[in-house]
Amino acid sequence: MKSKLAMMGGTIALVGLLAGCASKPPVPAAQLSQTSGSIRSAHELGADQDPHSAYYLDLANKQLGQAKKRMESGDNNRAAALLMRSEADADVARELARDKSARIEAEKTIREVQDLKARIGGSTP
Repeated sequence: MKSKLAMMGGTIALVGLLAGCASKPPVPAAQLSQTSGSIRSAHELGADQDPHSAYYLDLANKQLGQAKKRMESGDNNRAAALLMRSEADADVARELARDKSARIEAEKTIREVQDLKARIGGSTP
């Protein structure tokens, strides 16, 4: 799964770089805001609590930091590409955290149903 996500991130970065080669693009402020929101959302869903999702959240944060440095130096093409990768990794982290949360809830519900079945089965004559 990691290799597919890495390839997707690389493809997104390449497209971003190729699309912006013609002239100096404007500062990607909207993308910065959107990416920051995706990272915040992943964090709020507990992506930092699970090693698998934390890996992608860490990548997203590192790429966000790199993008900010590129923006400061005026390399807006590279900053935009890094922001796209960062957002994609934050989205992966968020979905992994959401999936884990859903799995935990499902397991809890299954245990509750099993407990109820045991109580009902044990109380019938």
